[in-house]
Amino acid sequence: MEVSEEKNVSPSEGDSSETKKRESSAKEPVSNLSSSSSCLDCGDDPGSWPASMTNDIVNILVSRGPVQLFNHNFPANIDGRKFANSYYSRNLPNGEKINREWLVYSTSKDSVYCFCCKIFSKTVSSLSAPSGFSDWQHLSSTLKRHETSISHSENLKCWVQLNHMLKNKTTVNQMQLRLLESEKNNSDVLERIIAVIKFLSHQCLAFRGSSKILYEHDNFLKAIEMIASFDSVMREHIHRIQASKFDSTRMTHYLGDQI
Repeated sequence: MEVSEEKNVSPSEGDSSETKKRESSAKEPVSNLSSSSSCLDCGDDPGSWPASMTNDIVNILVSRGPVQLFNHNFPANIDGRKFANSYYSRNLPNGEKINREWLVYSTSKDSVYCFCCKIFSKTVSSLSAPSGFSDWQHLSSTLKRHETSISHSENLKCWVQLNHMLKNKTTVNQMQLRLLESEKNNSDVLERIIAVIKFLSHQCLAFRGSSKILYEHDNFLKAIEMIASFDSVMREHIHRIQASKFDSTRMTHYLGDQI
């Protein structure tokens, strides 16, 4: 028996307010995937996953994806019924088979779960409950009802969206991390440029000669080149400046014509 009733609808029906809530939950700020050892202890068994999941755990589970057991000796219950590999696919009226990649089996609970609903659902259903679903006699009808429900469609959408964001590294924290790395790199470059300026000033040397082109005679540029010969930060900086010569949209830099 279902813990909560699921309404049968087509996945293409209009968004509800609950849909927006789930979409926003998939876009919440997330943390580094390796930041918590407890996340790594979750394993692939949905029966061992915590009832309340942090963003770290959600990200790791989504990155791993559902693990379906095929070569497993599924135990039978007292009625002689048990889970079978055939439940992993859905047979359409035209004879076509569609893989239920969201269906996962728990060896610890001897029950099945919906991968996306277990992770994203805000309400408890038969396939997202802590104990899972193990009424094998009614599993076929339950799966058909579940995969056409509104809640499953919404949770499936959240799963696809977050998986896409993680693969393309476009989650909020990952974008912030790239921004911080860029800011640190700019700070490191500036630190080296200031050191060159101080050196030239203390030695009363001219900054700019007759050329503004790298690898030609110029005290400032030659000092930059010298640092880049053994320093990876400045080497990458020079590489970006040389590449910007072919991009008219780039901003003016300190080695440009307008400085």
